[in-house]
Amino acid sequence: MRLNVLVLVLSVALVGVGSTSGSTGRETAAAEVAIGMPFEGRWAYNIKRKPPYTDRNSSHPSVHALYTNGSDWSTDLYAKEGTQVRLLLSSAAGTVRIERRSSGDSCGSGVGGSRISYNVYLGAGIRGSLNQTYQKIKATTGIIETLGPDSDVPAPDVNTNERVMAWIMDTYSMHKRHTVTAVVTGKPVAMGGSLGRREATGRGCLFVTRQALARVGRSLSGARVAVQGFGNVGSVSATLLSEIGAKVIGVTDWKGGVYNSKGLDIDKLLVYAAEEKTVAGFPGGEPLTHDQLFELDVDILIPAALENQITIENAPKIRAKVIVEGANGPTTPEANNLLHARGIFVVPDILANSGGVTVSYFEWVQDRYGYFWTEKQVNERLEAKICEAFKAVSETSVKYVVDMRTAAYIVAISRVATVTRIRGMYA
Repeated sequence: MRLNVLVLVLSVALVGVGSTSGSTGRETAAAEVAIGMPFEGRWAYNIKRKPPYTDRNSSHPSVHALYTNGSDWSTDLYAKEGTQVRLLLSSAAGTVRIERRSSGDSCGSGVGGSRISYNVYLGAGIRGSLNQTYQKIKATTGIIETLGPDSDVPAPDVNTNERVMAWIMDTYSMHKRHTVTAVVTGKPVAMGGSLGRREATGRGCLFVTRQALARVGRSLSGARVAVQGFGNVGSVSATLLSEIGAKVIGVTDWKGGVYNSKGLDIDKLLVYAAEEKTVAGFPGGEPLTHDQLFELDVDILIPAALENQITIENAPKIRAKVIVEGANGPTTPEANNLLHARGIFVVPDILANSGGVTVSYFEWVQDRYGYFWTEKQVNERLEAKICEAFKAVSETSVKYVVDMRTAAYIVAISRVATVTRIRGMYA
């Protein structure tokens, strides 16, 4: 999705954004082996822009009629990462079979953002300045024509939240002269957002963790868990896992970490993190570094922070039985191969963290219908989608004797290829 609409650019360049380790070789192999068709051309880099505009939004692949994906605000954004992440997001949409029955098209995905200081603008919460800047950029680039409930639907990602989504919806609606709630997802519930959306990515991690443990013959009750990152995904995953009997013994974030062999009190940790803006120094455990977290003897490791955290250097030291990728691209391709060779079961990001894009789709559906589901209905439908996707990927992994990441690409690309063959490609 594209958030370049909302870019504050004093001297800011608009770039496609995202974060992943980039496994194009694996994706190519998956396409060629499973589909029997040339890879290049079908999954070409598709940037939609009109000269002389400078927006750099990645949307992928072009066969998809509706793009659903994330919007990032950061001072550390690069176009090539957006190119990689939109592939992961499209793969996620294909893996969990998110589609529009009316047209037969699966929803595509992409990513966009702006190089901007979150603390200066979002942190200050200056609505007027943001709106004025947005109006200025919109007027000069015409990018408002890119957005729409049937074309490009932004959702929150790095340094964006419900408030930012509300701003986009409001400004878009003003230009359309009527309220258009379906133009963004991840909105406040009072403005047409979906119940369960905030927790969706973490809840999806819970569902795939349960499935993964069952496949390796382990139980979630009493399982020892380590979580890297205590933002939305990490904190929700830790909370939900602890609620159903797992023991979270280690958590780290940007500043440090905390360890307790008997299990951390996640409720108290949430309160502490909200007040201190970090888990470091939490009195309910001992200090813990990122390197030490990866070396803990645990059943489950959830990297839910940044990309490229598990590398060829630290992968040999990882002792977890199952790794659930809550972040985008936390494992490098070389590390993934090593982990697979060591018998560590890795649930790839495009499956593990697809709960967010799935419930964004649910929110879009509810906005279009004008009828909203209960949180229980949202969670039940999310669980059904995630479990269906896990089953498909797991069976594909066994069928082709490949790791789960390659299997996920096979499933996702196969579904896109099927639509491509039926629909044809308009040059």
